[in-house]
Amino acid sequence: MIRSSDVDKVAKATMLVKEKIKDAERLAYVFELSDSDSWIIPVIIGKKGEKVSFLRKKYTGCKIDISKESRTISIVGESEEIVKEVREAFVDAIEKARSENIFVSIPNNDVPSFLGKSGSHVKELSAKCGVFI
Repeated sequence: MIRSSDVDKVAKATMLVKEKIKDAERLAYVFELSDSDSWIIPVIIGKKGEKVSFLRKKYTGCKIDISKESRTISIVGESEEIVKEVREAFVDAIEKARSENIFVSIPNNDVPSFLGKSGSHVKELSAKCGVFI
């Protein structure tokens, strides 16, 4: 809230606040993933946080926060360039995750025959194709 009995002071302060907000927006970026893409968050974080830790070390001029609950990735940097660079790294990581993973819906009645005894069919298919299922 900006208050003053002087209208000119209020207008000047409003303009300065809007400029600061624009500056802050250039130094921050937030990804918000949809419910259907929530699986990407753990992929980006990596096992024991190794992937996000690597990005945090690589881009020391940036603060990176990831929230599984809200499905957001927040980037706040010291410069517009570093924010852009980190944003591009996350866009690349998200696109890579999407290209390397696919989800297949199997009707409940067919799950036992798809899995096989003790998961034998899945293990066989995984080994044959060289993928993780």
